[in-house]
Amino acid sequence: MIIDKEKYDNLLKELETYKCVVQALQFENDKIIKENKELKEQLNKKHKGGRKKKLTDMEIESIKMYRLQGISIRELSKIFNCSVGTIYNVIKGLEY
Repeated sequence: MIIDKEKYDNLLKELETYKCVVQALQFENDKIIKENKELKEQLNKKHKGGRKKKLTDMEIESIKMYRLQGISIRELSKIFNCSVGTIYNVIKGLEY
């Protein structure tokens, strides 16, 4: 099959146009992939694993102050609606 020069030139121009389009799409794709990766990293930084704390920092300080005033551990567990073991851990400074 023989193609005349004009058709050949038109096909080359069309091919160059498609190459430019492909390059632009690859650039956009790379940009979106990079943005997606950054968003995933931000999401992972926000969402840390493990359990949530049972008590706030303010409640922990209150427990320590009440304990110094002589309130029993059992009473503290009723006041703060948590287990006796949690109160012991707070007083010892362990994870709670």
